Amino acid sequence: MVLSDNISGKPLAIMDGAALTAQRTGAVGGLAVKFLTPEKIKTAGVLGAGVQGFSQARYLLFNRKIETLYLYDVNLEMAGQMMEKLKQEFFTVDYVITKTAAELVEKSRLIIAATTSHTPLFNVDSEDIRGKTFISIGSYRPDMQEFPDKVIELADTVFVDTLFAMEESGDIAAPLKKQPAMREKIKEFSSLFEKSTYVEKSTIFFKSVGMGLFDLAVSS
Repeated sequence: MVLSDNISGKPLAIMDGAALTAQRTGAVGGLAVKFLTPEKIKTAGVLGAGVQGFSQARYLLFNRKIETLYLYDVNLEMAGQMMEKLKQEFFTVDYVITKTAAELVEKSRLIIAATTSHTPLFNVDSEDIRGKTFISIGSYRPDMQEFPDKVIELADTVFVDTLFAMEESGDIAAPLKKQPAMREKIKEFSSLFEKSTYVEKSTIFFKSVGMGLFDLAVSS
């Protein structure tokens, strides 16, 4: 990534775009954790053990004193490698690699997904969804979907980092196509910065698709 002066066009810096995106996306996820979960949350789960999943886990653990962090990836070896990397920095956390995504969801109060899945990662009963916070980072196209429609349907409030997420991400576009009325409970995440409206027992969904402006802010 090249950062240039907006007037002269002179290059100011050349940076690793992938690393920069991982950091800013992790930071966005960290803000979601800060505003959309209770301070004393004890369990959380991360779906996906790639670069984004690792970044999300780090920013999660920076923001909350998690006792048990559940990890899942279709590649168990990658999940194990991610666990070992996290242990080096957050060694007081108890890490558990689950056999299925559904198991992770059932055991976690907060669920973060950072995958490139084109179909929902799990199917669980409604009682395993209610009262939890779900953060979707990975699905950035209409044909991608990490969470089942049921999560959006049961959510009391749906937050998006940009309104484009309603069209760009299958996690929101798919359920909205079936039930357009759900658009009424979608809010921009920035609305929380003035005053947090988090409710202890509410079910919350947050979707981030990002935008170039975020990269610009971080690189600056």
